[in-house]
Amino acid sequence: MTVVDNMVRLFESMTEWWHWAVAVLMLVLAALSVKVAWTFNVNEWIKDRHERRKERSKVLCPHTLLSVRTNPETGEPDLHVQSLVHSTFGTVEGWCSQCGMRFDDWTESRRFSEQYANDPEYWKKRQLKYQKAAKRVFKL
Repeated sequence: MTVVDNMVRLFESMTEWWHWAVAVLMLVLAALSVKVAWTFNVNEWIKDRHERRKERSKVLCPHTLLSVRTNPETGEPDLHVQSLVHSTFGTVEGWCSQCGMRFDDWTESRRFSEQYANDPEYWKKRQLKYQKAAKRVFKL
């Protein structure tokens, strides 16, 4: 038996219409998989994924630091809120020292500080989410 004889027998055995539909579907899927494999660039995909994760970590960063300090006058613990957004002298643009996100003005940074001073638990949740996202980006 030759290859041609085997092909003839295969086509003769395909008597039902759904046999032909399955054969056409398999050919389309094979062509599509070859096309995707030919055009897919793994290095570009990894680079894009890294950039997306980096942007996501910047969005999750709380841009503030909370600490508990003892008040020297009363001896009671006080919540101290410190902004991590810094600026060059004479400019209104700032950047976060933790994630590197740039801010056009200080109003957004002040809003974050006030929000976290009122709800420290929210800051803690946000900081944990940022640390988890930063591990993926910076491989900490």
